[in-house]
Amino acid sequence: MANYSTDDDLVAIRPDILDLGVETWAAKHAEAKSIIDRVIEFRWYRNAADDVCVDWRVTAFDSEKLKSIDTQLKRLSSYKTLELAYEYLMQASAEASAFDNLRGLYAKKYKEELEDVLGAGLDYDWSEVSDDTQDVQEVATYTIRRLKRM
Repeated sequence: MANYSTDDDLVAIRPDILDLGVETWAAKHAEAKSIIDRVIEFRWYRNAADDVCVDWRVTAFDSEKLKSIDTQLKRLSSYKTLELAYEYLMQASAEASAFDNLRGLYAKKYKEELEDVLGAGLDYDWSEVSDDTQDVQEVATYTIRRLKRM
């Protein structure tokens, strides 16, 4: 599957990101996707799978089944990619402290966005057959769990 963000998404946030001696940040986009997928699996997918009676031990998380990537994950991925890009730029630069400040800024924005995304939930295709339609259970909803005494 393609990455959740592109260089154009980075330029929309940080217009000079392609003027810093790196032609493309494709490798950092892929790294950001890998990190985000891991976080989604452990912090969201397992609980959500239990809620829809899917055994996450048998049915692994599949990023291909995420439905609303542009609205739910593009900004998250852009922030993570910028964090990774500035970390890379710090390593061989006289401007390391300036890049470290920007890395820290985007790390903070990533964490804030991650909490928002995980709190809202993700649109995910839970059906066995992958399709373009979206069932009610595939749209993220916030549910409150209550214990009842019998």
